[in-house]
Amino acid sequence: MNWRYGIGAALMAGLACNSGLTDPGVAGSGRAPSPLAVTQVEDSMQFLRPAVGAPALAQKVVSFYAVRGEDRRAEIWYHPRAGEPDSSRLVRLKLDKRSLENAPDGTPIAQGDSLLITMTVADTLKLIVDMQPAGLVFADNREAKLTMWYIETDPDLNLDGVVDTLDAQLEATLTTWRQENPGDLWQQLSGVLDTVDDQIETEITGFTRYAVSY
Repeated sequence: MNWRYGIGAALMAGLACNSGLTDPGVAGSGRAPSPLAVTQVEDSMQFLRPAVGAPALAQKVVSFYAVRGEDRRAEIWYHPRAGEPDSSRLVRLKLDKRSLENAPDGTPIAQGDSLLITMTVADTLKLIVDMQPAGLVFADNREAKLTMWYIETDPDLNLDGVVDTLDAQLEATLTTWRQENPGDLWQQLSGVLDTVDDQIETEITGFTRYAVSY
C-alpha cells in the first residue's frame, strides 16, 4: 500500500505478482466462463476495508454517456484529507472509442450513438462497485479498462494489529473479482497489480459488480 508503512521496496518487488486467472466471461454475452475460473461465496471473501481515518467518498454515483467512436472515462474520488490539496481515487472506468459493440438488448451500437453508463459504490465497507447497464457487451480486444485503487484501505490485511511482511504477502495476492447479482458467487479475474501505486487494472468484457479481495 505504497509500502509507506515501512515494508522494503525490494521485498515488494519480489512479491508483486498477480494470482488472478482468466476472465470468466459475461452472462448473456456468449463468452463462456473459463474452466479455471476461481469462484467464492461472499462470506469467504476477504474484501479490502477502508482504513481508519480514511476520507469519505466525494461521490458514490457517477453517470456519463459513452459514445461509439470516442474515448471516454469516468472516476470516483475521495474527498481530500485534511490539509492536503489533492484527493485519491477509488475507481476509474476507461472506454476505447471502439469498445462499445452491442446494447444490453443485443442491438448493435452505431457509430456516434451514445449509451448512459452509471458507476455506483454499492457497499462502502467492502468497496463494491456496481456497473450499469447490465448486459452491455464490449468488442473483442477493445474491452473496457477498470482500475481500482486501494490507497485508502486498511494496510493491516490480516487484522493482527501490525503491518508487516505478512501483509505484504497478502497484498501480492490481491485480485479483482466480479459478481453478477447480489448473493451470487464471486468470480476471480486476471489483472495487473501495481503495489507502488496501490492499484489493480483489469480488462472487463461487460458490466456487473466488482471489488478487490485476496
